[in-house]
Amino acid sequence: MKNKMEFNEIKVSSMVFIFAVVFFIGFATLIPIIYILGWDAAYELSGIINLLMNILLCSMLIRRLDISKSGIIFLYNDFRHKVKFIEIFFIIIFEVCIGIGSTCILSYIICSRSPTLLIDFFEEFSPCFLSTNGYIICFFITVIIWPIIDEIVFRRTIFKKITEKFNIYVGMIVSTLISTSLQIGGGVVGIFVIGMINCILYRKYNNIFILILTHSISTLIFISFLGNFVINISKLNILTSKDILSSFYIGILFIFIGVIMLIIYINKNKIYLKENL
Repeated sequence: MKNKMEFNEIKVSSMVFIFAVVFFIGFATLIPIIYILGWDAAYELSGIINLLMNILLCSMLIRRLDISKSGIIFLYNDFRHKVKFIEIFFIIIFEVCIGIGSTCILSYIICSRSPTLLIDFFEEFSPCFLSTNGYIICFFITVIIWPIIDEIVFRRTIFKKITEKFNIYVGMIVSTLISTSLQIGGGVVGIFVIGMINCILYRKYNNIFILILTHSISTLIFISFLGNFVINISKLNILTSKDILSSFYIGILFIFIGVIMLIIYINKNKIYLKENL
């Protein structure tokens, strides 16, 4: 009899098929819009289409897991019993610090080459934050839907399978690199850290709700920062050397705090990096 904590295993081939189907549906939806209404209309509707594609992807993955109501209740009760909010708070702080710090340092590097290049770079993100609809869509995708998809696909499935076949270190690195490659942007280092830490959390608690919680809250705080950062950058016509240096020093400070906390956390939980617990 299947344990209530256990759901159906999703084969990698099945996941690839699900991703391909959703991508095809999204592509097939955009083509007639571009043909009939033009590129501008397609660009305006791309956020809504992206949201619907993510909802579809999440629904298909959850359905494939065959999660029963009793299983969800059992997992939730297990979550309430296991979760340590002080630990979650500690994790969120250093994940956000590293995400913000890396974004500031990336900004400094881009500015060192060309200040206008940074403005152009972040103007690509501005539609997500300069309108209410854009921010709502961004919120639902990055804070609610994608953490569920990310943890189901990359921690519960890919990390678990690679760890069983090779070892935990290969599982952590490969699953996190694949996950991060799908979310390339200003907070790529923060995304990588979230992935690595959630691999440890999965080994420690074996409860996907805890992973989704930390992922969602860390992302919420980070996109709130990124939204303000993008809005302020997009309003500037030119960045001064003082702005550039401030970004560098702030980035170094946040990275330093985040890395120190990360080292403390890993050292405290190094037992979960062993092959046999």
